[in-house]
Amino acid sequence: MKTKKKIKETLLIILQTKMINDVSISEICNKAKINRNTFYAHFATPEAVLEEIANELLSEEYTILDNYTRTKDIVVAACKYINVHAREYLILLLNNVENYFIKNAIIYSKSAAFYTIDNRDKRVSPKRFKMIHTYIINGAVSIIKEWLYSGMKESPEEIGEMVDYITTSLIRGINQSQQIDSF
Repeated sequence: MKTKKKIKETLLIILQTKMINDVSISEICNKAKINRNTFYAHFATPEAVLEEIANELLSEEYTILDNYTRTKDIVVAACKYINVHAREYLILLLNNVENYFIKNAIIYSKSAAFYTIDNRDKRVSPKRFKMIHTYIINGAVSIIKEWLYSGMKESPEEIGEMVDYITTSLIRGINQSQQIDSF
């Protein structure tokens, strides 16, 4: 476990000045003061190290988010977690892990009470429902990403209120619309 942690920390240090595509296993090994066999005992590639870092962050974050059901509370908790781990999130996002975050956010949010679309009369087909859900998640992730990139000047509560307002407004409009499946 100590060696894996050392490899991950070393990669994060290297990624402060380089992109993942420019990092070699030799560089990680030299900076971590380990041999290649030790690296290969734990990971196949630098990308695999980065993926494990992302998995660990998301797993810990989603464990925290499981305590919440309201959109605003989920986003506030996510922003607070991201604020504590801003360095890691920035490195991951700069190394094209954004789609990984979005994919996992979509999977996670399906089990959370992240949105409430009134679909009792089946106006929204499953295909449209999935599209709306994907749109909401991508928007929320983009707002959080912009917040992170711009130095996190707003409080997590302000970001939570903004995402909640946009999501609630969208869902209210969908629930009021009689033409949802015509688009």
